[in-house]
Amino acid sequence: MLVDDEQLARDELGYLLGQVGGVEVIGQAGNGVEALTTIERLQPDVVFLDVQMPGLTGFEVARRMVQNARAASHIIFVTAYDQHAIEAFEVNAVDYLLKPVDQARLEVAVERARRRVRRASDRPAAATAAPTSTTPTSRRSSSWSPNGRAGASGSRSRSASASCWCRRRKLFTPPLRTKGLRW
Repeated sequence: MLVDDEQLARDELGYLLGQVGGVEVIGQAGNGVEALTTIERLQPDVVFLDVQMPGLTGFEVARRMVQNARAASHIIFVTAYDQHAIEAFEVNAVDYLLKPVDQARLEVAVERARRRVRRASDRPAAATAAPTSTTPTSRRSSSWSPNGRAGASGSRSRSASASCWCRRRKLFTPPLRTKGLRW
């Protein structure tokens, strides 16, 4: 599914996806509110989502999709603004593409989405149950200085204080409801 407030951008992305092969665009939306209702109705596997739109932004749409277990679509952000990339991955986006979209980069994003859809559909039912919370685990706060000494919090070594920042966060990926790839 394609979501962008600019019709020409949706047309161009649809054309590029047609060149990739194995992709069926099943719907389009021109704003965030329309996107949510269309996603709920069509249940696409992947949503290509613009960031800045009238009504609801792409991030507001993505957060509502994550909260709504029935809308289990994967998200690829497509935008002209590179400053939102970190926020995109905080809502568990598959990828973040910059406009104008490069065909080779789009193919990489589509392949990532295919792998994620396959992984989600291969999980046993118990593994796909939604966790009680989708917020990342909190990090221990400790101060660290370049000389390896801890700040006011105690005498922690450099490796011990640095290790608390190296843990990987696990983000919630909602379960898929379909086997075929629909975009």
